[in-house]
Parts: sequence; C-alpha cells; structure tokens
Amino acid sequence: NMSTEKEEEDVRTSSRHTQSVRENVLTQLSITKSIYQQGKHDEAIGAAFNMLDLDKTGKLNRDELSVLLREAATSLKINIDDDVIYAAVDALIKDVGGDDEAHYISRSQFYQVF
Repeated sequence: NMSTEKEEEDVRTSSRHTQSVRENVLTQLSITKSIYQQGKHDEAIGAAFNMLDLDKTGKLNRDELSVLLREAATSLKINIDDDVIYAAVDALIKDVGGDDEAHYISRSQFYQVF
C-alpha cells in the first residue's frame, strides 16, 4: 500500500530529525557546561537559552523547555513520562512569572531560574 509506505518513511524521517536535534542539544549542552565551568556563568546561561530557543523568538516555549528537562532526566538515567515533563515545565513557567496562557518564559525569567 502506497499510503502505508509513505507513512513509514515519514516516521523514519521524523525519527532521524529527532535524533539529529537530540545530538545537537547534547553537543550544545556540553559546550555550555564547559563555559560554565570556566566561571562564565551568565555567558553559559545565555548560551543555553540560545540553544533551547529553537524558533529564535527570544522566549522559551513549553516544547523548548521540555527538551531541557528531558535531556536532564536522560542524563540521570531517569525515565519520565511526557505528561510529567510538561507538568514540571508548566510549574516552572508559573513559578518564574511566565505567560501561563502561551506557556513560555522570557530570557530574563530563564536567568532567574539559574
């Protein structure tokens, strides 16, 4: 069935893209950690923000923040369901005074977290 083959290819393409994004995030986190360890805290936090701001809006939305929490959980070898990740992100957004309706935080609010 042509439709099934197309769907399977779409899943493979999406999976490759997700893996590529994950590898990029891990590389960027490693660089950011190195900057932080050199004592350049504000620079490291700014680099982390820029890396997570995938759509370059100057704000971190719910999906972008979930990448950070998911990678932290993975690095700690903790398996956390997406609904728990999103609940934690929503709580973080609320705690720093982010926009509850649009589910995002600004750069200055991100600095407050760290």
